[in-house]
Amino acid sequence: MNKLGLYGTLCLICLALTGQLMAQQTATGSEVPSREESVSIDLVSTISAINPETREVQLKDDQGNIRKVIANPRVERFDELKVGDQVHVTLEITALAELREPTAEELASLGEAKLGVVRVPGEGPLAGSLAEVVTSVVKVVGLSLIGNVITVMTVDGELVDVQAKSEENLKKLRLDDTIVVTYSASMVASVTPVAAAGE
Repeated sequence: MNKLGLYGTLCLICLALTGQLMAQQTATGSEVPSREESVSIDLVSTISAINPETREVQLKDDQGNIRKVIANPRVERFDELKVGDQVHVTLEITALAELREPTAEELASLGEAKLGVVRVPGEGPLAGSLAEVVTSVVKVVGLSLIGNVITVMTVDGELVDVQAKSEENLKKLRLDDTIVVTYSASMVASVTPVAAAGE
């Protein structure tokens, strides 16, 4: 499944979750059924290795799990990172699913990530944030009250089945309904130097 298909599936998951679809006010003043779900994750890891040439950083969490990440060229002050530094990351992920036709602007930018980067330059702790917003569309191609199954087609033509948790939500859907999903993710990261972390 490609990136667009993944975002489309997130939309379906929003509709399948327990709870009633709520009414979302559009710019024209009309209301459309919608569902928004958010997840927040806090991660703390310790830098266990750094490769300055490849900008690869090895992170170890308190469970002993090791992850390797490549620092993007946007990451400034990379040379200030040291083994033993603690990296604190907060991820916020939101998917808003709306039962409506996409706008012309949305159709023109499907799958394009709108990025925003904030850096903390100069003196002070290493920190920064990154935000991404992507829009995708799926179409309802199958509905079954037996097992409460919704089948949608993603923009890349992939069929995905998900079991709805709410029969009331399922009954509000019709074949060929279009669901627009706005997927947004933000990440705030900060680094506590090894000396400060041990104090």
